[in-house]
Amino acid sequence: MELWNSTLGNDFTLAEILNDSGVPKLLFATIAVLYMLALTSNGLLLLVIIMDSWLHVPMYLLLSQLSLMDLMFASAVTPKMLVDYLHGENAISFEGCTFQMLVVLTSGGAEDLLLAFMAYDRYVAICHPLHYMVRMRPRICWLTIATSWILAFLNAVILTSYTMHFPFCMSRKIRHLLCEIPPLLKLACADTSIYEYMVYVIGVIFLMPTLAAILASYTFVLIAILHVSSGKGRKKVLITCSSHLTVVGMYYGAAMLMYIQPNYYHSPQQDNILSLFYIIITPTLNPLVYSLRNKEFSDTLWVILDSQDTAEDAQQTLLECAVHCLGGLSSDWQTQILLFVVFLIIYLLTLCGNFLIIVLIHIDSRLHTPMYFFLKNLSFTDLCFSTTVIPQMLFHLLVMRKTISFAGCSIQMIFFLVAGCTESSLLAVMSYDRYVAVCKPLHYSILMTQRVCVQLIIGSWASGAIVSLVDTIFTLCLSYHGQNIINHYFCEPPALLKLASEETYKAEMAILAMGIVILLGPVSLILFSYWNIISTVIRIQSGEGRLKAFSTCGSHLIVVVFFYGSTIFTYMRPNSKKINEGDKVISVFYSVITSMMNPFIYSLRNKEVKEAFRKAFGR
Repeated sequence: MELWNSTLGNDFTLAEILNDSGVPKLLFATIAVLYMLALTSNGLLLLVIIMDSWLHVPMYLLLSQLSLMDLMFASAVTPKMLVDYLHGENAISFEGCTFQMLVVLTSGGAEDLLLAFMAYDRYVAICHPLHYMVRMRPRICWLTIATSWILAFLNAVILTSYTMHFPFCMSRKIRHLLCEIPPLLKLACADTSIYEYMVYVIGVIFLMPTLAAILASYTFVLIAILHVSSGKGRKKVLITCSSHLTVVGMYYGAAMLMYIQPNYYHSPQQDNILSLFYIIITPTLNPLVYSLRNKEFSDTLWVILDSQDTAEDAQQTLLECAVHCLGGLSSDWQTQILLFVVFLIIYLLTLCGNFLIIVLIHIDSRLHTPMYFFLKNLSFTDLCFSTTVIPQMLFHLLVMRKTISFAGCSIQMIFFLVAGCTESSLLAVMSYDRYVAVCKPLHYSILMTQRVCVQLIIGSWASGAIVSLVDTIFTLCLSYHGQNIINHYFCEPPALLKLASEETYKAEMAILAMGIVILLGPVSLILFSYWNIISTVIRIQSGEGRLKAFSTCGSHLIVVVFFYGSTIFTYMRPNSKKINEGDKVISVFYSVITSMMNPFIYSLRNKEVKEAFRKAFGR
């Protein structure tokens, strides 16, 4: 079986932008200060918007997401750049390069779309103020935010997977400060002209329409401002919009020169300077521009700093924003305490077990194989899965009022569906890996190369994002004007559909169709894989070999039965307006139990993992 050693021929070398500058220490200090400002100012902006109920309006909701994207943007590149300078090394692994490109493209694409939505928000607020609360109600705001993130993620997955599939047989030195498409394509030893044109087209599609929408919005805003008779009102509107336009000018200028400018006009020095603009400078200036030029935000910040009742105000904000009440698992206080202890133990075991699997696979070179690469990603998915649900469940078991805001419910459902659907695809990928290893061992190193495995992981997350987008949109587009008590311990589509005040047939059919794609499709592949595996194992003459094959596949099948059985029962049966206690228990299996069992099944039933554990802890 081929070992993956990231130090043998798979590393890239990034440009030494600090050492090549002539004043490396000064540039290092400048970038470090800018990064700390970006972290502090964006974090402060997020905190103030969360704490103050006066800022729980669409404009600041979108601004908080912009700050989150800027934090991702800056943190994907800057820390590594600074650490590399201190260590005197500029190497980045193939996986690290792939991940960095995926994060940068996701956060950049999401910011591109979000800036257009922010311009539309200002257009509606100024040109159609009487319709503002209708056009920019919370549900629409969260759908626009979810659309920005998911479309950007899908675009990033496509571009990253296609870029990294090229053979890089020339020099592995990237003449750039991060892994981006233009400098990486210069290292490819294949014809990239068609793909470069595709990148150009996608850049035009992502940047030009949004920029056109922004310019159109502000054209109408300026026309409306000219009709404002009050000088004070005109000044307030100009201050509100000028901060947005400042960010737009810096961001789009650098991004368009980087991704739309013809390739032969690019130079390493120019590209590095442009990248610094949207990687570190724009994320640093964004919160400063909004906070210093916006009186409403500045006043709020001083009120929070001077207030003695911050905790009480924050609690009041939570209660005001809550639009749903969760029914929980039990109404009996003693039972809730018992459940709290049980689920706390389960969650701690889940965290420790999955984190241990990730660490062992990372530090032990014998586990750098496709099977454990998929297992590491499964453990990461399980951590996301359980953390989306269990911490809030534990909190609600200790309080009387079990409330969740519409925004919180939406976010929980999006992350839960992405993690769950990704795990469904990933389990099918793992079964295919076992099929190739057992049934086609001589072709294993050819069929399951490192690049193929990375693409399978990216495909799993992309499928999870698509299904999550469809399920979330169809669920949240419904009206919920009746009771707001969700008879469940977390937000998921089947439980929310029972509260809808309109016909849910279309939403149920959409969820059913997505369930067929993301559940029955992978189950069919898993059954096919294991049918062939069992047929092959039966023909093995060696009893030890047969036992090893069954042991390797048995742990996978246990997780598969628990996960798919409970999930199919919940999502593939006809919907009812009532939810019974049995439905909650079944949900516990795929949202709580499976994530805990996964690392223990693999570690207790797998000799290689146990040996890696003994080696790591000196036993």
